Amino acid sequence: MPLKRYYKLIPLAGMCLMFPFFFYGGPAGHSLRSFMAAWNLGHPLFFMLFTCYLGRMKAGKISWASILRIFGLILLIGSLIEIIQSGIAGRTASSLDVVRDLMGGVLGVVWLRWSYSSLKARLGLALIAGTVLCWNLYPVTTALVDEWQAKRDFPLLAGFEHPYELSRWTEGNSVARRSRDQARQGHFSLRVSLNTATYSGVHLEYFPHNWQGFSFLSFSIYNNVLSPLAVTVRINDKKHEERQQLYKDRYNRSFILQHGWNDIKISLADVRNAPENREMNMSEISELGFFVIRQKTDKVFFLDAVRLI
Repeated sequence: MPLKRYYKLIPLAGMCLMFPFFFYGGPAGHSLRSFMAAWNLGHPLFFMLFTCYLGRMKAGKISWASILRIFGLILLIGSLIEIIQSGIAGRTASSLDVVRDLMGGVLGVVWLRWSYSSLKARLGLALIAGTVLCWNLYPVTTALVDEWQAKRDFPLLAGFEHPYELSRWTEGNSVARRSRDQARQGHFSLRVSLNTATYSGVHLEYFPHNWQGFSFLSFSIYNNVLSPLAVTVRINDKKHEERQQLYKDRYNRSFILQHGWNDIKISLADVRNAPENREMNMSEISELGFFVIRQKTDKVFFLDAVRLI
């Protein structure tokens, strides 16, 4: 077989190696965000190879009609992959992944058309490819920057002075954004808009998980209303998430906040001894939550200076 024919099989070999990972392996619930973002790059890479393989089979300049057919196949196969993933434990379907699949097709078309294009057309193709690459690489880049920042700031867990810090938090029946309206330290805090759901608040999920060697967790909350506000703090370790996640197997405590800034300090010895019949693993703390319960009206609080002491 001529060497050129072997070259045409490289995309096929790459696809065969990558395809099982749509359904097996990958990041777990609290993997590094950079790993999660890098794993998602498999979608555009696979379908770039897919487009290159089908295009090379034409053995000549690929037509726009063929390109449209390839994109139809990408849309069909990508959608089927997401449907199958929705039925596999630990995986979820994502329309954004289908978009990533189509972007891989765009990169494949750029590769196929490059050698047949004029200088002017190549400038357009380069612009398209650069835009697609930037869109896909942005989550990896920002995650790496914030992971570096989190390690640099530790034992400060959140000060909200850096815009990428928001990606460490998840919203639960709430809207969270950085704000200059109130700040205990620096210039920014986290403004949390709460609603009347049973539980409404925010959870810190991405942070250094080893809290051994520290004695206290401290933070400041600004109560935006004149009446007292009860805010519950939840802390749990990795083992809690692997079990039934019972209330008695984690740390839960409510604090009554007066109007204005409230500076709170929690003993980590209390956190360690909070689970019933065991000690919390302080080297594998996996979640820190701040939430309210069954509010009659929408409320707002500001969170700042979350740190270990």
